[in-house]
Amino acid sequence: MIYISICSNLGNRLLNIKKALNLLESCDFILLKQSIIFETQAILPPNADKAWDKLYLNIVVQGKSTLTPSKLLIELKKIEKQLGRASSYDKWSPRVIDLDILLWNNCHIDLPDLKIPHPELLNRPFLIHLIAGFSLECRYSCPINNFYNNKTFAEIAHLIENQGVIHSLVLNPQFVGILNITPDSFSDGGLSFHKEDAVRNFVRLINEGATIIELGSQSTRPSALIINEDEEYARLDNVLAELKEVIKEKEVIVSIDSFTPEVIKRVLKNTLFPVSTWLKII
Repeated sequence: MIYISICSNLGNRLLNIKKALNLLESCDFILLKQSIIFETQAILPPNADKAWDKLYLNIVVQGKSTLTPSKLLIELKKIEKQLGRASSYDKWSPRVIDLDILLWNNCHIDLPDLKIPHPELLNRPFLIHLIAGFSLECRYSCPINNFYNNKTFAEIAHLIENQGVIHSLVLNPQFVGILNITPDSFSDGGLSFHKEDAVRNFVRLINEGATIIELGSQSTRPSALIINEDEEYARLDNVLAELKEVIKEKEVIVSIDSFTPEVIKRVLKNTLFPVSTWLKII
């Protein structure tokens, strides 16, 4: 079996991983299984640029291919380039996407641009734990004798603490984040009523794994005051103006929650958001 890691800590990390998976399956790689996703702290050298300290999302996939390891590596580099990764970069700097071949059956490969097992595998406890979740029989095989050689990844996972993991999530199903731009919703009324709070919570929901964000500005709490169309739209417009760049950067799908058709129509006609931008609105 072939094991490949995919990680991202720039832009819409979850969407970047999904795009990479789709492209991976189009380059003669048969995807058999995928792990859960771990969010981890960035691994940085001392005195690294503080701007590099961005949380990663990491997933491991298991599959097979008729390509040689070197040819598959070329395909992985093409995927990275297609998704916006620069051809030259500092080793520890953030990246939109990163794909690495971790294992290839029990092969040992030592080429200038490709080493299998991946030389940093044992230094990434979260990868050890993700691989261990695939099979109790999968073993670490390395030509250099060390303490972990020929042990199963499940055994190694018990020996190496999974440090640096913030939380875990799954790639599917998709999660919808709810943002109530109201002062009186029964679930979170007031938490996102002011535009600064709304923007912060919008980004937080994306970072927590939401791929669709639903915005609503009319409370449906029992006995809540029904506001007029102009006020409902004004609340949305106030926040959407602040979210324009975030929506563009994160490539997130936006849903507008309203039982007033005219409010939806006014959002679609908003000059800040051409119709093409809003094709993904539910």
